[in-house]
Amino acid sequence: MANQKKDDKDKYVKTTISFEPEQYRQMISYCEREERSASWVIRKALAEWFEKHE
Repeated sequence: MANQKKDDKDKYVKTTISFEPEQYRQMISYCEREERSASWVIRKALAEWFEKHE
């Protein structure tokens, strides 16, 4: 059975962000330890920040 295409509103959006070098090293180190992608870590951090600040 073929995969159904996601609706545009349900697709991930790609973007480019910049980090301070030390923040980037810390994030990559965390990703390697936890076996998570940088995208996952950033999405998780943003979700927690929004939950706290909304």
